[in-house]
Amino acid sequence: MTKLFILLALCLQIRTNTQIAAQTKTNGSVVYWKGTKLRGIGSHEGILKFKSIKLDTRQDHLTGSHFVIDMRSLQVTDIPAHETVPLNALTKHLHEELETATYPMASFVITKVKGQQISGNLTIRNITKSISFFYRQTNGQWEATFNISRKDFGIGKNASWLEKKLVDDLIQLNVYITLNK
Repeated sequence: MTKLFILLALCLQIRTNTQIAAQTKTNGSVVYWKGTKLRGIGSHEGILKFKSIKLDTRQDHLTGSHFVIDMRSLQVTDIPAHETVPLNALTKHLHEELETATYPMASFVITKVKGQQISGNLTIRNITKSISFFYRQTNGQWEATFNISRKDFGIGKNASWLEKKLVDDLIQLNVYITLNK
């Protein structure tokens, strides 16, 4: 009986310390983006959808991940749908600046998790940069808000001189991941 109890306790210990990779469904998970111009006086915002999400957890704590974002899914949400001319013009412009036909996917790979801080490699337009940010986890959801520099990823490199002066460098990203196993 004692041997059975020890074996059971050992199995439970192994199970709770095992890293679990969860392939999550992407519905309910989204990246909200916001870009500003004229030092924040004006802005545009929208969403990007995930192509795939893989979360690695240990005892319900994030230990690693790999996300793939479909850049072709870019949508502008701050211009009403009935205003088709400005909506289509901005959407086309953003797809051109991000070169989504050439670089259809972006990715993020976690390299380190320390407490609530994540470090990893973000790749946009085939340019990879290390970034760090804090995240929150509640009820099967992971949330993070952070900024990236357009210049770091060559976004807007083909813009006119005026566009380069008017559009602010930072893009705010709000990432929401929902576990739907």
